Amino acid sequence: MSRTDAPSSLFPSTTTHRPGPEPEARDRLAAGLLRGPLAVVLAGMAALQLASWLPHYLTWPFWADHDVYATLAYGWEHGQLPYRDLACNNFPGTIYLFWALGRIAGWGRTLPFYALDAAFVVAFGVAMLAWSRRLFSNVLPGLAGYTAFLSYYLSQDYARAGQHDWHAAFFAVVGILAVECWSSRAARLLSGCALALAVTTRPQAVLFLPAVALALDERSRAPGESLRRSVRPCLEWGSAFLVFLALGFAPLAAAGVLPDFVHGVRLASYGSRYNQVTPASVFSGWVTQLSPLRFTVVPVALLLFHHWGDPRSRRTALTWGVALAAVSLYKPLSPMAHGYLDIPLLVVWTVSLATLVHLVLCAVSLAPSLRLGFVLLLLALGTTARPGFCVVSPTLRAVTALRHGHFPDGTPVGYRRGSVPTGAYYSWDDYHAAVEYLKRETTPETRVANVLKGDSAITGPTARGSAFPAESITWLKMVNPADEQRFADGLAGARNSVVVWVPGEAGPPPGQPLPLITPVILRDYEPAARFGAIEVWRRKREGSQPGVTSR
Repeated sequence: MSRTDAPSSLFPSTTTHRPGPEPEARDRLAAGLLRGPLAVVLAGMAALQLASWLPHYLTWPFWADHDVYATLAYGWEHGQLPYRDLACNNFPGTIYLFWALGRIAGWGRTLPFYALDAAFVVAFGVAMLAWSRRLFSNVLPGLAGYTAFLSYYLSQDYARAGQHDWHAAFFAVVGILAVECWSSRAARLLSGCALALAVTTRPQAVLFLPAVALALDERSRAPGESLRRSVRPCLEWGSAFLVFLALGFAPLAAAGVLPDFVHGVRLASYGSRYNQVTPASVFSGWVTQLSPLRFTVVPVALLLFHHWGDPRSRRTALTWGVALAAVSLYKPLSPMAHGYLDIPLLVVWTVSLATLVHLVLCAVSLAPSLRLGFVLLLLALGTTARPGFCVVSPTLRAVTALRHGHFPDGTPVGYRRGSVPTGAYYSWDDYHAAVEYLKRETTPETRVANVLKGDSAITGPTARGSAFPAESITWLKMVNPADEQRFADGLAGARNSVVVWVPGEAGPPPGQPLPLITPVILRDYEPAARFGAIEVWRRKREGSQPGVTSR
């Protein structure tokens, strides 16, 4: 029965019916938004977020992990070999990065490092947009993923930003994007180099290799063709990867420290004091990793909606679904579950989100208004208009100060407590004054013993060698307390040296007694300067009288 044949109501309505917009009008509006304006809004939002974050980000101080690599690089440049003279239990990629920055931009400077890290953030966005434009003929999916990444990364403080796990994920993901975009030999060589950089930085990056294999297969053969078409591209990629990986460890071989590197890495092997990972902890950590709703919704939606795309899009969805599954083990398999180990999964998730947005846009059976609604829901999973460190006033102060060649006064925005127990453990004024004192009152030949139990960076930002066989006593707390005698002997034998510490400091729970180091300090050193709780002690001279200057 047609609408004109429908019986009229026996009781006419007493209210006036005001119809909403016609479905065709809503769909035309939604289709118009999806064709361009939504992408413009996202691009503008990303640009504003970066502009309100970058200037003050350049003024942040080093975190303890940055201090490790800066000290190793500085020591290597000045005759202290990594893994032998200065202890390390990590892969060398980040040591090379800090060494290159020191040689190019000068030692003891934090700005070049944060500028390079910001360049990685921007480059990741450029890579995602290029990938989205080439594979999907549309930048909207890439923008959706990139804005979700910015919402997360621009909310990280100095203890989580600029970490080697983010750099490893950046190299690995860019390597996968490259072979998905281009099927040329040059793209495969570039991808092999990128994955080698990732593994040289963090060994957990091998979890990206299954996704690389799928991306190579996806690009080298059409659906239905024989797998043999993928053999040659995979062999070319694998050869490039192995060659660049070998080059990544060549500097260690040339310095004769490969055996020391193996010994250092073994300190983080499964079953060691530093690495207490068990099958049960891996499983519980994996469940925890995937417990946030967004990490469940996106892979399930990829599985449910993959049929909306063409065969190539479906294979792209498979690649990133596998990458998401593999990299979800990155943090659970790592020796210690640091907060910044969430970043690799988040990076892969943002690319998976972009792929899902593309599949939604391909769903021509859905009305444009429904497609727009799905895209907005996906954006709501991880995108915020104002990430935590997108702040205007500190940015303006930073711009003004940097234009005049100095850092702004006051505490950097990223120097705050919260993400880790020892974050911003000391007052910024005290810590900053101690660093400036060491730069001013010591020489480049002076060795510094960082005995601060709050994990503050000292040797890296002051461009001073360490009087210990590591950057600070954090090594004893985190990795190997049995090395304390070696630390005490190094301090006792360092003639031109100073100690930075808080006498009698218990430190963050559970505390860290130093029964071998403390007597050496009290016997061989005397107070020289005090900055709040932090004190600098110098080596005693014959017949010297103790004296202390306070800030």
